[in-house]
Amino acid sequence: MQSEAQASLESRSLIQNIGCVRPQRLPTTAPFNVCVYKVSDKAGDCWSDVEKYPTYALYQVQVAHEARPSILISLRDSFSDFLKEMSTENDSYPGSLEVLRDQGCIKLVVSDKVDPENVGFVQSAP
Repeated sequence: MQSEAQASLESRSLIQNIGCVRPQRLPTTAPFNVCVYKVSDKAGDCWSDVEKYPTYALYQVQVAHEARPSILISLRDSFSDFLKEMSTENDSYPGSLEVLRDQGCIKLVVSDKVDPENVGFVQSAP
């Protein structure tokens, strides 16, 4: 039977032989990238909630901050708190993300590269 130390040594050797690279830790600072893409001239083609507005275009704003910790970690909660607070001071502000979506046709979706809600859009280079 193989000892724990031998098994560890063999697994390290295997990793080195097949060229596995250990993931690098993200830096503590990084650029904050924002891209705005026009997805469609008719938002209703992609988002059934706005089919009743045939002149609405659909844009997607993508943000990336490849640092640890990322400033995007609490974006949804912070923005939700901001809307709630601003709506108490000025009733023209939507009081929640749901009201922003329903009345403003603006939907906040926070996702990582896995994109579980399948909203991702990739702009190809010209």
